[in-house]
Amino acid sequence: MTPCARAAAAVLFSLPWVSAQQLIPLDINDSSGTEFAAGSRVRLLPIRALDYAYPCPLDPETVRAELYPLGQEQSLPVLVLPSRSTCLPEIVLPEDAAAGPSELRLTIEGGGGDGGVLTAFLRVVPFLPVVETDGGALPGSKLTRPATPGSTTTVRLTGTGAKVAAELRATLDGVPALVTGLRQTDSPGISELDLTVPSEPAIAGCYVVLAIASGARTSNRVTVPVMPRDGPCAHPFQLTAAQLQTLDDGGRVPLANVAIQRMFYLLGGGISAQAGVAIQRG
Repeated sequence: MTPCARAAAAVLFSLPWVSAQQLIPLDINDSSGTEFAAGSRVRLLPIRALDYAYPCPLDPETVRAELYPLGQEQSLPVLVLPSRSTCLPEIVLPEDAAAGPSELRLTIEGGGGDGGVLTAFLRVVPFLPVVETDGGALPGSKLTRPATPGSTTTVRLTGTGAKVAAELRATLDGVPALVTGLRQTDSPGISELDLTVPSEPAIAGCYVVLAIASGARTSNRVTVPVMPRDGPCAHPFQLTAAQLQTLDDGGRVPLANVAIQRMFYLLGGGISAQAGVAIQRG
């Protein structure tokens, strides 16, 4: 098995349920920590390799997670789930965790002494939604089959706390979209939210920005294709329907070929260099 390096004093937390491209570092020495809503699903990743290696991925049965509100000796149990992409498991923070700074401790069987304990600080808040994203886009959305006015879009997210649908706001490029439902899924810490795409002519494109909010708290922003009628979205690079289908299928579309040349000249005063760039549209 690939070794998962031990982190004795530092852990990298990602925002709950976001892609690896959006990881946020958190060092144990930074007491300011970062914020997560009670009940959130959180992905963990060690960022400091030391002298001990654990199996990768770790078996959740060998990990005990506890949340210690700062200033209290009584801990809250934290649900440990199998990892989907990293050596460390995923966790779900307790729904009854009190708002405020806390210390998260992961005790790993077989670590030996204090080498089997990973710690990090965080701040628990009542509500901080984080929308599932696939490279910045809403998972399952298709450039060739964008959402249309009046259609329903379903969003998977975490960090909704005790909120109900009526307390949440959704926007598409800043235009309000009606939230019609919010429910828990069978996956711990994950909710589904339904919204109706508004009939607003200004909302059109392959990368319309979707955000969920309540009060002053706003989720991460993801993109979703929206058009006023059925058919492929209008791409800013004027891609064809066939090229959009390639992207929907997980492929790549070349945009341009870039060639860089550097020429050296021997002159009376020494050597002179000139660089040139040639760009050819793909």
